[in-house]
Parts: sequence; structure tokens; C-alpha cells
Amino acid sequence: MSTRELARTLLDEMPDNDLIYLVAYMQSLKALKGAEIPNAKTQAAIDEVDSMIRTGEGEHFEGSTADFLAQLAAEG
Repeated sequence: MSTRELARTLLDEMPDNDLIYLVAYMQSLKALKGAEIPNAKTQAAIDEVDSMIRTGEGEHFEGSTADFLAQLAAEG
């Protein structure tokens, strides 16, 4: 029996109320296949933002994108 055939057999034996967990797991696996692993610079930026969120430190901007870009341009 192939792996695919075994999976189909097990799927057929599962009660419907448990299938939602299997579907969620399979969707996660599928999403990971196309995911790109960030390079070191990108991962460092992600870690920095995670730290800022966790500690409440860093600068927070409230406003429109246009206002934010204008502020960046003014800081030049």
C-alpha cells in the first residue's frame, strides 16, 4: 500500500468532527512549502520588532501612510 493509499484509508476512518484538525494541519504544511526563509538581515529586523512589541519600547506612529512618508521625507 502506498503512502497516499494509506492516507486515504486513514482519512476514511476518521470521524467528521476530527477532520477540521487534519485540514488545518494540511493547510499549514502546504503554506510552509512556499514560504521563504528570511536572510540574516531580515530576521534581525523581525527580531527587533518582536522585541519592541514585547517590551513596549521603540517609536510608534499613528496616522496615515502619507503623513508617515511626509515625516520621513522631512527627517531626510
